[in-house]
Amino acid sequence: MVRVRSFALALVLSLVLLPVSILARNTFYLPQAATGVAGDLRFVTQISVSNPTDKQADLTIRFLTNAGNNWTVTTSCMEDQELGGTSSGLEIRLPAGRKYAINLSSNAEIQVGWVHIDSTQNLRISAVYGFHQRRAGGAGFEPLWEAAVLPSQSATELSFAAHQMLSDAVSGVAVRTGYAVSNPNNMDVRVRAKLVNHMGQEEATATFDLPAHGHRSEFTDELFGGSAGFHRGTVYFSCSAPIAGLAMRESKRDPNVVYSTVPVEAESKFKVSVDYDREPNSTQATAQPIEVPIEIYGTASETSDATVSDFYRLPLTSGQRLEVVLLAGVQGSTLNPVMSIRDSEGGVVGTITNLFQGSEDLHGTFTATANGTYFIRVTSTNGTDLTTSFYRLFVNVY
Repeated sequence: MVRVRSFALALVLSLVLLPVSILARNTFYLPQAATGVAGDLRFVTQISVSNPTDKQADLTIRFLTNAGNNWTVTTSCMEDQELGGTSSGLEIRLPAGRKYAINLSSNAEIQVGWVHIDSTQNLRISAVYGFHQRRAGGAGFEPLWEAAVLPSQSATELSFAAHQMLSDAVSGVAVRTGYAVSNPNNMDVRVRAKLVNHMGQEEATATFDLPAHGHRSEFTDELFGGSAGFHRGTVYFSCSAPIAGLAMRESKRDPNVVYSTVPVEAESKFKVSVDYDREPNSTQATAQPIEVPIEIYGTASETSDATVSDFYRLPLTSGQRLEVVLLAGVQGSTLNPVMSIRDSEGGVVGTITNLFQGSEDLHGTFTATANGTYFIRVTSTNGTDLTTSFYRLFVNVY
């Protein structure tokens, strides 16, 4: 029987079993897409899909309305003319190493919705939103502004910075913050929103239901109505099921207006510290200090691709239990990891085991018998000390 402690079990469930279940299905959400014309203005959404793998990617792209229904749009693609036409979805075979740019455009009134992409490979995907204005005399269009976004993660707790001011970073330039959320679930989702001002005080609240596969987009002052007023704060969404979110900032001084993207963060990200492997930390004397709980992104390599070690240090008091999980292979890394826990004299302490049967990823535990500084060493076996030898290290103390 494979024994896995609670800390490791949580990671197994969230970071191991889940990727195994979607090896043939990588999902991406673009919570906002728009197309159409309004007077002399034209809105165009361009979706870029790039296949960095050595295998063909089979994609399904779905366009969905605010109500969660199929959304019929006009598409074009210079790289594959057959992807042009009018439909509510595309089936694409993207060869290894290739990149397509798919344009959504329309001569009808502006419509908005969202995009759900499923792929058999893990692709590089982004979107560019652009406003264009008809040139004087009607000779084509010229760009007014563009904003680029990456696919959004799905979570039950989301937050983003929200400003609505007559003058913000620059005097006389008014700003507003807009958001878009999409529901990838087969059920309606209840969303509770709150606006917290710069002093940490709750300023306004709102609740709405997002239909199955539905979409909603508006400015924060529209979300909270007159209760928000001018604000410089943070908007928090708490949802009954995971949704995807996007936020954008409007900076305006008539007749000029510019939009830029605002990061939307999953609140779970702030429950644990995140750090990155920093060199030099290849000896116990130069070990990188860490504070738990922490998630470390590391790479067991150097410019010569020689085998190296990464050391991390932390204090423990007598009776405290250290628990470490190292993920590499399950993340697609070439690293064959070796991990150890050491005391201040360099002696190996604790127990290191495979995370589960058939895996080279590791789980380590140690209960301190004395106060002191202890070390975690990550290295590799021969032949895997490459720049692709990345890993994630999860550390906690109980």
